[in-house]
This record gives sequence, C-alpha cells and structure tokens, in this order.
Amino acid sequence: MARDLSIRSWAEGVESHEDWDFLQGSAVISPKAIFIAKPMSADAYLQWMSDLATDPTSIFIA
Repeated sequence: MARDLSIRSWAEGVESHEDWDFLQGSAVISPKAIFIAKPMSADAYLQWMSDLATDPTSIFIA
C-alpha cells in the first residue's frame, strides 16, 4: 500500500536474516534493525558508517 501511495516506509524490529530477506522483496525503504547493528553512541555510529563506506563487501554500498 505504501508503495502505491508513494509513501516511504520503514520496518522496525528486523532481528533476523529471514526478516531481512523478506523485506528485500517488499516496499520497505529503510529497515531499522538490530540485525544490522546494535544500538550505539553517536561517535560509534559515525565510525561504523565510515567503515561501511570503505568496505567493498558491504551490502550498503550502492
């Protein structure tokens, strides 16, 4: 429904690889997930994002 209405949607509570796989085929734009990363401080987040940007195996590099 969100896709048909051109509404961005998020998934909360993605905690497993099965959840992640399911969402890859759906209209969810941005999963919020412990599966991806556990909660962290702002400084740790910035370092994590920097590391992802330079990791050629990252699924987040477009």
